[in-house]
Amino acid sequence: MQSPQMTNLIGVFGAGGFGREVIPLLDEQISVTSQFPKSARIVFVVDEVNSVKDVNGYEIMTFNDFCAHESDSKQITIAVGDSSARKKIYERVCQKSIPLITVTAVDSVRLQSVDIDEGAILCPYTTITSNVKIGKCFHANNTVMLRMTVLLATLSHSLQASSAMEMLSLKTMCILGQEQLSSRAREAGHLSSAKAQRLRRDHT
Repeated sequence: MQSPQMTNLIGVFGAGGFGREVIPLLDEQISVTSQFPKSARIVFVVDEVNSVKDVNGYEIMTFNDFCAHESDSKQITIAVGDSSARKKIYERVCQKSIPLITVTAVDSVRLQSVDIDEGAILCPYTTITSNVKIGKCFHANNTVMLRMTVLLATLSHSLQASSAMEMLSLKTMCILGQEQLSSRAREAGHLSSAKAQRLRRDHT
């Protein structure tokens, strides 16, 4: 009797709006890079499954089923915008010893001396220039730019530019404390262009 075929399973925790934006980025990353096996199976991971069994053609699994699923390898990314919820999910993932992956849009840009910890999600048109250090499970949404000696704490923020065409630039020639900087970064993601410019000017 043949043993069941094993798989390389990759989960995207969160099937809401952000999760649905992230999963095609991961699909494309698998197809154009050698980071993951081409045969990898991508699923949404949630806490509870209702009558809907798939979203946009991707199966939905509960976290418990994902953890129990037999596979050759198993990895996950956390596509949940709320940082406090993301932290709790991160702790559960760590308890199960499931490796976190970084999802990177193929058109995102990273320059020199960039240190990004596990579990980051870099959406399309994001730019991270030189000498940037970022903690675990960081989210950079569309068109965000981080510049020069930025230090962002673990699990504390998602950055999003205030319009599709605006690039948010946080330039910290004098280093702010991690919590102060992450607070400023969250603020800046929702400011108008004029206010964002004032914020940048204050720290140059």
